[in-house]
Amino acid sequence: MSYASIDDLAARYGTEELCHLTGRTPEQGPDIAAVERALADAEAEVNSYLGTRYAVPLDPVPAIVRSITADVARYKLSDDRPLDEVKARYSQAILRVMDIASGKATLGAPWDSAAPSVAFASTKRGADRTFSTDSLWDY
Repeated sequence: MSYASIDDLAARYGTEELCHLTGRTPEQGPDIAAVERALADAEAEVNSYLGTRYAVPLDPVPAIVRSITADVARYKLSDDRPLDEVKARYSQAILRVMDIASGKATLGAPWDSAAPSVAFASTKRGADRTFSTDSLWDY
């Protein structure tokens, strides 16, 4: 299951923009293979962050992840010539996914109720030491 689809991108940014980003005319329609590559790359990038906190891929896909993936895919389709708006939305998307991965923001239920808790190591202090400064010198 993909986090975002070609239809999601067309609904958000318009078919004409997808055609432009993939080097096609509106009469030709967008290059489906190029859009699918960008979506796969965007999903991989999102998973690289979310995978530190959640089991990926997420199923079902939260709306925020669909939105983030769409913005990242749009940026990836822009190649080396993204507009300022596209760059800004990409930067915001990455900041959002980083906040989710770090726990500053959530995906909502059911993911956050099942999120692993952070465990802290405890230190045991006492006389049960196996090694000491004296025993290490006896080699």
